[in-house]
Amino acid sequence: MASIRTALLNPPDTFTAGYGEDSVVPPLGIAYIASVLRQHGFVADLFDLAAQIPLSPSQLQKAGFFEYDVYGFTAYTKCFPAALNVLSILRAHVPGAIVVFGGPHASPNAQALLSEYSGIDCVICNEGEYPMLHLVRHLAHGNPAITEIPNLVYRDGGLDYRRTRKSGDARLQVRRNVATYSITDLDSLPRPVRDYVIEPSRTSIRYRDRKRFVREAHVSSSRGCPKRCTFCSIVVASPNYRVRSVESMMAEIIDLYDQAPFGHVYFVDANFAVSVKRTLAFSRALHQWNPEITWSGTATADLIIRHSEVLKEIADLNCQHLEIGIESGSATQLARFNKRTSLGDNRCAISLLRHAGISLGLDFIMFDPEVTFTELRENLEFLREAGLHGTSPPACLFNGMRLYPGTPAREKYVQMLSLPSHHLASIEPEFVDARVAGFYRLTQEYFHTFQDCITNAVVLLQDLWRSDERKAETAPGRQQLAALIIELQHEPYLFFDEALTAHEQAVVWSGISLRDLRHMPWHDRAFSLLRKAIAAIGDQSSADPGDIDRPQRPAPSAPATDGRDSGGTLVIRRGETTYLITDRGTPVRLNDTASFIWTRMAAGLQFSEVKQAYSEKFDIDLAQAELDVRGFAERVGRLGC
Repeated sequence: MASIRTALLNPPDTFTAGYGEDSVVPPLGIAYIASVLRQHGFVADLFDLAAQIPLSPSQLQKAGFFEYDVYGFTAYTKCFPAALNVLSILRAHVPGAIVVFGGPHASPNAQALLSEYSGIDCVICNEGEYPMLHLVRHLAHGNPAITEIPNLVYRDGGLDYRRTRKSGDARLQVRRNVATYSITDLDSLPRPVRDYVIEPSRTSIRYRDRKRFVREAHVSSSRGCPKRCTFCSIVVASPNYRVRSVESMMAEIIDLYDQAPFGHVYFVDANFAVSVKRTLAFSRALHQWNPEITWSGTATADLIIRHSEVLKEIADLNCQHLEIGIESGSATQLARFNKRTSLGDNRCAISLLRHAGISLGLDFIMFDPEVTFTELRENLEFLREAGLHGTSPPACLFNGMRLYPGTPAREKYVQMLSLPSHHLASIEPEFVDARVAGFYRLTQEYFHTFQDCITNAVVLLQDLWRSDERKAETAPGRQQLAALIIELQHEPYLFFDEALTAHEQAVVWSGISLRDLRHMPWHDRAFSLLRKAIAAIGDQSSADPGDIDRPQRPAPSAPATDGRDSGGTLVIRRGETTYLITDRGTPVRLNDTASFIWTRMAAGLQFSEVKQAYSEKFDIDLAQAELDVRGFAERVGRLGC
């Protein structure tokens, strides 16, 4: 093997591909490895098969996939079975190639993979740029020795064991080299290559306030994470937090823009906004270079608070969206997750982002194996108090902790609940409380029955609401459309609340399913709303919210509302949340205090009566109550309500 050709591949992802190719983030890990190999004179090509479902061997053949000497696989746990399928196809066509596995699933399970799968020759654990380079050099020149390649796990007999061992030989012992490689200077790495032989479409993404679709550039600015959450697999493979300089990030962004202009930069980091100085310096540099480009990243609640004095500035400098690991609205859950943040931190971070005008990407784990009904109720109340009821899509209601291999959470619950320890055992949560397990199954059945349809309907209706045709409509038409969107967004939250109450009161039992509950209000209500959505979309769009039972398209009916005030404002209440929909069709969400004032004003109470009630409800003096009530009335007046 004097001249080594390497193919680096990302396996099919049945979980992500179902949401559309535009949402697929490129596998930058193997892109960095390819860049290092090319920098040192080796051929390295990228195959991102994430959207190749079903996988076509003939398409792989046509793309020249079977013409390489070395194959490097990366895979998350959810995609590992798909990676094994690719491996089976590969071995049928190229039985003599060297196959290397790496990534989040292989790293903590290296010994098991080599013991179970003869088609895998070795595993590179954790970060792989230079270990992979050393491996290819070993294959090409015999130097360095296999025992000197850091982070490598392999069998006795080296990489030729499949060809040299005799039939009937005992299983060969697995050898593990010292894991000494973890690059400290990220700026020294060459930029990841972007020329994939096969890749999904990544042409567009829509962000808040965008009236058109824009191209998105994906950039990695750091590795590891300073946090130590029990459920996170990132810190298992790459625990030490390291960052690139602003100069390095900007050089890559400018280079990418020169190749193909884009409108948004998406940072794929586990935790981008750690250093206030770096975040602010980057925001200023990007805006100075091109003020039209927006960006988004990640952080945790405590780090948002650390950025409190600069959030408004970075928002003005085009930070549009931050994904925040809130995770829970229960103090006891946060402690189990080792979040090192408090409920106060979570509330403060959400408020800070809202006031800065930066949209929130909510990471939330509703269910973990030890969760109680009390904690579930605390989570739901936290979401309501934080103004997050109606967040769409409502992943925060349905997410269960995934027990990824190598994480402290996996190790804890394998022992506590006597779960299977095999690396391919289910990562879905099991529960200490059988009643919670029954409730979780019910929420998942609701999710799979209704949620895709509801989410698709909301997206299509929002596009319709924004359309020029609807903007020219009369106020009642736009108001009714906005009200229907609000109803659809809140429906999963009403379901969750009602179903949780039924379980808390022992009205239902652990073995019940959605099919047994068709007489419950959420079933007919969800179907009714979806039929209204289809009728509202009508002939305006060829898209369909989903495959629901709809023998006919009934005429659209008005959403349930509290009525219309004298100024033409439509008032809609979903649960404990109140919306005012102005005569221009624009919905305004009221927080708890504003909702309290509005309901009493709408009921005809005098100003002094509203002020007195407000003072007593929120335990504040009359002078402050008067300022609050008068200020709310003035703001509502400016909205035309």
